[in-house]
Amino acid sequence: MISIKSEPVDIKNADGEWMKVVGKRLVDTGNEARTGISGKLVSNLGLKPDTSKKLNVSGAGGTKVKCSGTVTTEVKVRDHVFPIEALVDLPVANVDLLIGKDIIDALFHLNYTFGE
Repeated sequence: MISIKSEPVDIKNADGEWMKVVGKRLVDTGNEARTGISGKLVSNLGLKPDTSKKLNVSGAGGTKVKCSGTVTTEVKVRDHVFPIEALVDLPVANVDLLIGKDIIDALFHLNYTFGE
């Protein structure tokens, strides 16, 4: 079972090295969008966001929110590597990495379940 609040997650930095995500991470099983990443984590990883892709996505309750760009990297959950194009600066309070539908669907197809 994948923990929605405390699952260990690694992410690749700009040098191609795996780093533990030490900030708050959340597996958002209600997420209909892709993975989100905080600007703080993007900066700590030395990644350069593509600010030409400022996408609008639906947030909680169907409200429209705008991310400040996207960033391409890889995330590792339980030795499974997932290439991502994460949405930068989704407004989720104090969350550095929000695992979204892109990774959740892949984990589901690998027969993982989700819970506390």
